[in-house]
Amino acid sequence: MAHLPIYRALVLVSARTLAAARRGDWDEVVAEQERCRVLVSELRATREDPLSDADRKEKHHILTRLLADDAEIRDLVQPWMRNLEKTLHAAGNERRLGASYGAAL
Repeated sequence: MAHLPIYRALVLVSARTLAAARRGDWDEVVAEQERCRVLVSELRATREDPLSDADRKEKHHILTRLLADDAEIRDLVQPWMRNLEKTLHAAGNERRLGASYGAAL
């Protein structure tokens, strides 16, 4: 199987992931990232057929798009991740205080 169809599928998943991140739909981001993981596994399990010049250009365009989408997704996810980290840290502090003082907080 050739890689190009998998790259085409990856760019579609990447676009859906970016759209979900822009809407703040983090559950959908996670679901799309799982789809991406499956496609990357397929990509690793297949050998790449020789590409024509047109296919090589398409692959380059797809890879450029994937990198741009990934950069924007990271920019959108980082504030959410920092907020989650703060929430988890606060919950950990609350549990430690409860354990130290034997009270349910």
